[in-house]
Order: sequence, then structure tokens, then C-alpha cells
Amino acid sequence: MPGVYRAPEVTLDMEWDCKVDIWSTGTMIWDLVQDTHLFFAKREGQLNDEQHLAEIVSLMGPPPPEFLRRSKRSGQFWDEQGNWKGSIPIPEQSFEMREREFSDIYRKLFLNFLRRVFRWVPEERPSAEELAYDDFLMQRYYRTLKRQRVFIKSRSDMNGFVLYNPDSPTVQTRRTYRTCILVQKR
Repeated sequence: MPGVYRAPEVTLDMEWDCKVDIWSTGTMIWDLVQDTHLFFAKREGQLNDEQHLAEIVSLMGPPPPEFLRRSKRSGQFWDEQGNWKGSIPIPEQSFEMREREFSDIYRKLFLNFLRRVFRWVPEERPSAEELAYDDFLMQRYYRTLKRQRVFIKSRSDMNGFVLYNPDSPTVQTRRTYRTCILVQKR
């Protein structure tokens, strides 16, 4: 995986699982939406772990101590209290400062999406299925429903609906929503 898409647990040589894919997906979505990399992670033209971690800290704040205890390498970059001690200064930036494509509700949805994806502790990141139903990713679907006069404010409101595929009389799961229409439960 290219260096700028690596989750911090990969950079710090920790054990990792499928939650690194959630992190990578978030960085790719940022790249596509903002037309620039979220993390550059390079120093003097070379991939640099310290630079990458400094950029992550600048956007997310310091990692929790329980996260740092999972890595033998964390002592290179943080002291025992979790304070940055790397030689590279933490850049002055935030998601709000860097995001420039959206306004109003779309900006709020995008920033909420980013805060769900970019979590130090991998177990706090959503699963792929949970992320698929994030309000930011579902907004186009919600607008379509509004045009059809079916009102859903958030994914939790879908409990009152079932998905029905006109080509098959059986009720479908939420995972196949793209090929189905919503029918209100009776």
C-alpha cells in the first residue's frame, strides 16, 4: 500500500487488521473529493514515517496512551505521557482548515465522516458496512428518496422500511439497496 495511505498502526509496526482498509479508504476519498493528498509523508523527496506521524497528529491530536503502548517504535516519536518529541514540528492544520470543497450541511457531513474514519485506535473505526451507510456517502441516495417523497433523516430511520426489488418478490437486505426501491412497512 502506498505510504500516504498507511494507517498509523502500520507505520508504527503494530499488529493490524482490516481496519487499516477503512483508514486507507478515508484517505482515498479525501484525495478524490479535495483533489490533493491528505498526507504527504515525505521529507526531502523520500517517504518519512516521522513526517507522516506529525501530519496525522496535526489533524487528529495526540494518540491515546493505550494506543502508544501497542508499539515498540512509539518511543521514537512520543514520550511516556504521549507528548510529541519528534524532530519534525507538528504542522498547523486541521480538517476544517484543509477542507475547501463543501459548504453548509455537506461540509458538516464530510467532516463527521472524516472523524469516524480517522481514529487512532483501530477498534474505534467503523466497519466497512457501517461506513457504507454513513450520511456523507448516502446523501445522494437520501436526495433521491426525498424526490420520491420518502423521507429518511438518517440511517437509523430505515428501520421503518424494507427494500423491495421489483424483479424479485422477496424482501432484500439493506446491502442491495442500489437495485431496489423502498417500500414502507405495513
